[in-house]
Amino acid sequence: DKGKRRRNGQFTFERMLQCIHHYAIGDQELSISSAFSASISSKSSADPYLILYEDVLSSGSIVEEGLLRHLHLGTTRIGASSTDLSATGSVFENNSTKKVHSDPLCHYNDVTCSELELGLRNATGKKYPCLWKQYQQAEEGLTWSMPLLPSGLVSLEGDCFPLEALDEKKRTRTVDELYRLPPR
Repeated sequence: DKGKRRRNGQFTFERMLQCIHHYAIGDQELSISSAFSASISSKSSADPYLILYEDVLSSGSIVEEGLLRHLHLGTTRIGASSTDLSATGSVFENNSTKKVHSDPLCHYNDVTCSELELGLRNATGKKYPCLWKQYQQAEEGLTWSMPLLPSGLVSLEGDCFPLEALDEKKRTRTVDELYRLPPR
């Protein structure tokens, strides 16, 4: 039962904002900062390879192939004798970290989507334009840029835009793309 996952009561608008700030902004910022620090410390001339969760879900094999090429492993995994990615299974599929919520947010008993929508409606358009866009297009499985204020500061109150999907022509994602100001 989806309601049994509840640990801290209802998932309110305020809790949603806290979670988004902590996980979507805080973790992303820390990860990117750490990756660039490591790259500089190792005197690497290559930028870190950017992997976004949404890209793994929608285009895992493209992300994996790009990562292996970035690590100069071609399409062969460490210890694998085959160049066929399907022969050894995906590094993403064999990962012990699994998505806890696999259904849309509103399908959980501890989430009252009318309250979340009301909070966004009352504040959005003006206060949380990125969150409102993502809420309205949640079922489309899009990958989004970071929410940025016009000054370029990362903020929940910033605007964002859907990023171009990864496919056979567009095979990688860049940090610049993730942090680009929304088109006007």
